[in-house]
Parts: sequence; C-alpha cells; structure tokens
Amino acid sequence: MRPDLILLALAGSAFAAPNAAAEARPAVTERPSIARRGNVGGVYFTLDINFAGSPSYNVYALNTCINLSAPYLRKISSFGPDEGTICTIYGRFLGR
Repeated sequence: MRPDLILLALAGSAFAAPNAAAEARPAVTERPSIARRGNVGGVYFTLDINFAGSPSYNVYALNTCINLSAPYLRKISSFGPDEGTICTIYGRFLGR
C-alpha cells in the first residue's frame, strides 16, 4: 500500500463530452492566470497557499484517476478545477 499517493478522480458535468482538449497537457512554464479558463477537465494547482509558488495547469481526460508525482506529491496547498469539472481528492491509493 502506498499511502503517499494522491489521486484525483475527474468527472465532467452531465453535458460535457470528451474531446481532444481533454488529454493531459504538460505543466506550464509561465505562471498561468487563475481566471476562469472554461476547459472541462482543467485543473490549476500550486505548492503555496493562495495560489502562490510553482504553478501547474493541466487538462486531464474525464472520468479518470490521476497520480500526482514530484514536485506536487503531498505538497499541493492550492487547488482549483475549472468550471464544469468535479474532482475528488484521495489521500491514499486504495487497492494497493
């Protein structure tokens, strides 16, 4: 069992349909705006409170679990999904 894994279960709204934009994008190198982006499956997170620190914005496939790795593993302080995206955060990876 690896309790140090954090999983994000992403689910789109009932009217959302997966498309090419729903595939994961690499982490950004510039600080993205925390303004609404409107990408279903989009998630913005940082290492410091109030969305400060090293940012990451990715658009993930819907209805999937995402395993976070360094530098974000067990270190995220701010987390915000885009409108139309629902996330469930798990502190442990169940089943292993």
